[in-house]
Amino acid sequence: MLPQTQAQQRLLAQALRAPRPPQEERQAAKVILQPTAETEPMMPGKPGLYKNIQNKRKRIARQKAAGKTPERMRKPGTKGAPTAAAFRAAAKTARKPKRRTKRG
Repeated sequence: MLPQTQAQQRLLAQALRAPRPPQEERQAAKVILQPTAETEPMMPGKPGLYKNIQNKRKRIARQKAAGKTPERMRKPGTKGAPTAAAFRAAAKTARKPKRRTKRG
């Protein structure tokens, strides 16, 4: 919707000429708003079962590299471990693998 009257046009022009924040504030806002690979979910909501497994494997590798006693993956059937139903549900939303082309 475009401004109809001269007064509305003046108000719009003033709003467009509003002072911009200093460079440091803009940079700080960019850093806060930019998602990282760890915080950016694939879909809205929870990251998902396979993303959680991937993150835990990375944590374990970092802990081993630091010389600490790493946390362990839970055994199937133990409390807190993913169930077979959780894996079936995750498989419904999994991406299909890319098809390999024949080289000839």
